[in-house]
Amino acid sequence: MKPKTMILMVVAVACGLGASYMTSELLANRKVDVEKVKFLVLTKPVSLGDSIKNPDEYFEDKEAPKDTEPKGAIADREVLKGKVLKRSLRKGDHVTLEDVLGQNEGGISAHLPPGFKAVGVRVNPETIAGGFASLPNSRVDVVWTCRRATDKDTFAKVLLEDVLVIAADANAIRPENGQAMPASVVSLALNTEDALKLSLAKENGSISLVLRKFNDKVRSEINQVNVESLRNDNVHKNSDVKDDGAGSTDVALAPTNPAITLPAMPKAAPKIVAKAEPVVDNTTTHVLKIVEGDKQRHVQYQLDKDGQVVNTGVTRSELGNPPRPEADVQPAPSAPVVPQDAAQPKGND
Repeated sequence: MKPKTMILMVVAVACGLGASYMTSELLANRKVDVEKVKFLVLTKPVSLGDSIKNPDEYFEDKEAPKDTEPKGAIADREVLKGKVLKRSLRKGDHVTLEDVLGQNEGGISAHLPPGFKAVGVRVNPETIAGGFASLPNSRVDVVWTCRRATDKDTFAKVLLEDVLVIAADANAIRPENGQAMPASVVSLALNTEDALKLSLAKENGSISLVLRKFNDKVRSEINQVNVESLRNDNVHKNSDVKDDGAGSTDVALAPTNPAITLPAMPKAAPKIVAKAEPVVDNTTTHVLKIVEGDKQRHVQYQLDKDGQVVNTGVTRSELGNPPRPEADVQPAPSAPVVPQDAAQPKGND
């Protein structure tokens, strides 16, 4: 190889090394900003139907250069709060809106607490406080009214207390303005035992829902009355309701209807009652039996002390055919007929 060629090769290699070194230095001294985005991935496996009440328990943040992140990946935890999963996912998977049910899509099953079931109760506006006791997320008492044969056995009872309302008909969303929601069926969240109680009570009486105040945890000491106690006016008792630690104060149970004091009525003047003189009856009653062939009848009349008839009308009684006389009974002999000339007295000859 010629010396000139060797010199050119050495110069070319040196230039290349120098350019590479200068480029690396330039890149090292220059800060290159690459935009990255965050999205949520699962920290544990989830199953179909799981409800995401606390997203922090299920998700963590992951970064990726912009435009390289998974399409549709969700980055805001609030978007997933309260959602229900449509399908099962593995740890490390990202979540999109297509993987979860919305608030309206999940139905009442998405709002049921763990261990509770939804039980429907047929109602009318009167039994749900005009539609306010049917608002979803309200708390109500379930009153059972049972009619029996006697007043003592006919009763009204607080069957369940502090029950969560899940839905009114097919609507599980509570209006923001708190407007009443009349419904024909109200769904309640109950455990298995309470669901059995309510099902049995519905078949043996009527059900009403009594609306409770928010955060009211006070239990009533009077939970059953009957018709007999209402009649005797001894339903209400003066007893104190104790605070259960939820911020409620002691409340004395007072009668629902206060006593009404009526003004005294003016005394009426005594009435003068005339005494009637006793009537002395001097008449006597006689009964005349008249036999006409095979028939007989009775005629009743009255005579005074002088033997005069005192009543113009008579009481008649048709007795029908008399019993036929027996063979040994002889008819009464008739009066002998006296000749007319024999009845005249004879003069003295």
